[in-house]
Amino acid sequence: MKRKILKITAGLTVAIFVFACHDSRQRKLEDMVKTFTEPITIANMLSINSVSTLPNFTLKMNATWLQDVNIDFVREAAQTTCKNSIARNLYQNKTFMELINEGLVICFTISDLHGNHISDVYIKSDDFKDDIINPSEKEYNIENFRQQMQILQKTLPQKVEDGIVICAAAFNELTGTVEYTWTFEEGYDITYFADSVEDFQNLATQSWKNFVSSNEIIVDFISKGFVWKYMFLDNDKTVLVTAVFDEIEDLN
Repeated sequence: MKRKILKITAGLTVAIFVFACHDSRQRKLEDMVKTFTEPITIANMLSINSVSTLPNFTLKMNATWLQDVNIDFVREAAQTTCKNSIARNLYQNKTFMELINEGLVICFTISDLHGNHISDVYIKSDDFKDDIINPSEKEYNIENFRQQMQILQKTLPQKVEDGIVICAAAFNELTGTVEYTWTFEEGYDITYFADSVEDFQNLATQSWKNFVSSNEIIVDFISKGFVWKYMFLDNDKTVLVTAVFDEIEDLN
């Protein structure tokens, strides 16, 4: 009988200890939620508008996808590249890192700019893998290029100026090349911009060169081995101009 009492007492002690730890984690989470006072933007993709706690050590975040693009694309991206970006950003926060290491579950409820529900993204401790939260600089840049191009592609064709549009964009991961294809709007042709093909080629190439050389971010990427490529198509899909910038010296 005495042994049974001891076993019961020991069981109660363990149960109380587990409950106390769980309660402590939940209180820590609730304290953190109280510090949320204004929207937070993550990777220029999401705006976290409000946060709340759920039972079982779960944090709920209501977020808005900031680009007005195809919902099916956003739904897919939310579970892949977007999820990785969120994980990286959260793990850079000391408080989040501590809670995540204690088993925090995060639920992102994502809506579009019009308030329509898109997807629920769940992030658990297993999602904070080293290759996600600590990628090499090259891997990180490649993922961002891939992600940004996927978003941009959903907005094309996109008018650049009167008579000219960007009709295609892509990122070649093997060569690290950011590629843009331009063409004329319907009703325009080369004669609207130049007297000859050669003049237009010089005009377009110089325009691209000026843009690239004046953009410090692009210049930095080129110095790290990435390439910027532009191509201009005539209305019949004939290539009029191609310009490739892969060396800093090209920009001088």
